[in-house]
Amino acid sequence: LAPSEQATLLTLVRTDHKIFNKVILVFAALCSEVMELRHKAVTKFYYPLVMYGEGGRLEDGVLQDGEAQLMMGRMVPVLQDLANFVGRIHDLVRHTLQQLAAFYSAENSRTVMQSQGIVLQTVFEAIGDALAILITLDEIFKAGDTFREHWAQYKRVVKSIRGAPAEYGLEDTKLRSLEKILLTLEGKLMDGRVLKNCLVQIFDVQHVDVSKNLLLNDIFLASMRNIFLQLDSRIGEQNEMTQRHRLVGLCGLLALHFSIFNIVDKKFSKQVWDVYKKLPAVYLVGDLIWFPNEFMWNTITYFCQLLDKKTTQLVDPARVNYFNTLTQGIVRTCQSMYIEVSSWMIRMESALKATKESSAVRQRASLFLNGLLSAYRITHYVKTMMNYHSHMRKPMTKSTLLHLCKLLELLKSIQFTFHRCSLNVTDFTYYIVQTYQADIISIIEGGIARITAMQQTRYSDKSLDTVAALQLMKTLLNGPGTRERRLVVSLAFHFLNQPKVLNGEEMSNIHGILKKMEAISELQLRVREVCDCGFLYWHKVQAGGIMWSPEWCVFF
Repeated sequence: LAPSEQATLLTLVRTDHKIFNKVILVFAALCSEVMELRHKAVTKFYYPLVMYGEGGRLEDGVLQDGEAQLMMGRMVPVLQDLANFVGRIHDLVRHTLQQLAAFYSAENSRTVMQSQGIVLQTVFEAIGDALAILITLDEIFKAGDTFREHWAQYKRVVKSIRGAPAEYGLEDTKLRSLEKILLTLEGKLMDGRVLKNCLVQIFDVQHVDVSKNLLLNDIFLASMRNIFLQLDSRIGEQNEMTQRHRLVGLCGLLALHFSIFNIVDKKFSKQVWDVYKKLPAVYLVGDLIWFPNEFMWNTITYFCQLLDKKTTQLVDPARVNYFNTLTQGIVRTCQSMYIEVSSWMIRMESALKATKESSAVRQRASLFLNGLLSAYRITHYVKTMMNYHSHMRKPMTKSTLLHLCKLLELLKSIQFTFHRCSLNVTDFTYYIVQTYQADIISIIEGGIARITAMQQTRYSDKSLDTVAALQLMKTLLNGPGTRERRLVVSLAFHFLNQPKVLNGEEMSNIHGILKKMEAISELQLRVREVCDCGFLYWHKVQAGGIMWSPEWCVFF
């Protein structure tokens, strides 16, 4: 479904600049591990936790005696794996920040490599993705009423056995070991401690001072501002894809920054707070929606002093007004999406026999991206609507539900269209990625020519770093568009900060093309993910018999 890399990072990152190679390798390895952990969280941990309580043996509509304890007993090994997984994320966040502190230290800038002006935004985005995993796990445990009830019952059983373990065929040492495991799991996972334990870590070590690194503080703030500008410009717009999910990571970064540096940027904090006007809630997993303002108010203590009472009182009315607007406009939204998706499907079918000339390739790229954007708009709309009604315990009218079903039908139509044209899509994807790579290489070659001319009159260490970054990008773009190559290219891109090498328009073009190349390279994976309607499982009662009639089984 996506190109896979056969070469290792050590093989990919090769330039004549050995120090530059080491810097790129370190951050590429850390960012790559975050990607793997994010995939593991989704595939291994989220759904077993969200689905906990389903499938137990019932008697007259309630669990049989002892069934709750058995279910929790079977869950303990999963929780142990989860505790190790969470601990690994904590270590990864700490190590990444320590590497950043070492890179942005004054001693490094003087003796090893100049880091002034280099904003490694990709690394901070990776930290945000790691924190988003922790926030999601906290929300899952927070919403797990059944889980907490069964956990308490299981602990009571273990405590009752403690008085006479021999009667149950248990050794006292093993029972004490089990109790210690339960205490450890409770301390690491329960009561909102998943994220909190990460924020209160000691980041400073003997040779690396993270909390007093003023340059790192400035770069941290600059990265968060850049991330926010990119998210704010697309959230709620026609070209939105995964921006609302990255908002979770941005709020996690804001909490981490305050925890480490204890510095408040009032203007930026208020800008992040005001995002509720565009998006008051974010869908996470299952039937969970996450409210950014509640998270900031409860987790980041300075918001209590930063905001007055009047400002905080505006959030709830704005939230209600937002969802009322969505509900009232559902007929118009359904009609417009029907026209948009229908015309897109016709264009997809008619373009099957297009040639592979440059103009046809770019046209097909635009067509693929338009279909993906339509799918994102539909899934964001439906998930937000259904999960908000579920969260607020508000009944949904039959008319609203039928319109949501029509939107879901359009969503699956997009998926089936991509599937029906999968051979053609796969064929064209290769040419589209090559076209994007050629566009970036043409810009890079212009930059190489300029910096070569500059070096003939004035040589500097900074220009050497820029040349290495340009050469590395050009080398990796002459190959498949794998995840590892795109990651290294995006990291090297941050080193192109020397004046008169690339102008602002060229930098913006490279950034935009890299984002398009990422979407096209992962097209089939993203289509499968965004068109997945498994979240409907949690709306069986809300949807009544409509969702589960034979004509709607196609959603699953």
